[in-house]
Amino acid sequence: MIVLVVGPPMAGLVAGRTAYESSMRTVQAQSAERQQVSARVMSITENVGQPVKEQAQARVRWTDSSGTVRTATALVEPDTSKGATVRVWVDRDGTVTSPPLTKPQAVPNGWFVGGMAVISAATGPYRSVPS
Repeated sequence: MIVLVVGPPMAGLVAGRTAYESSMRTVQAQSAERQQVSARVMSITENVGQPVKEQAQARVRWTDSSGTVRTATALVEPDTSKGATVRVWVDRDGTVTSPPLTKPQAVPNGWFVGGMAVISAATGPYRSVPS
């Protein structure tokens, strides 16, 4: 009986803590590898015949820390005009990427995994066993 009472919360705690720590390692790694740069919009991709979208694709140009001029495609606000300055995230290689994961985004991951572990551990003993 003790295993049925203590087991599910302990499983949830261990699984949730592990998932949280893994997410925090991702937060730290991405934060170290990615940075925001100011880029100038060269052109906007027109979405002819497409419904209005939350973001548009644009060709952008920026100069990296070594003085190399780089160009890439990035997502921008749909009302951004050619010549505007936008902030984009780039990795160490200068490739446009998504923003790094943040701590507030990592916490729900731990809660979700922990909650699923509790549910799984609590319902496991009630599964029907074939005879």
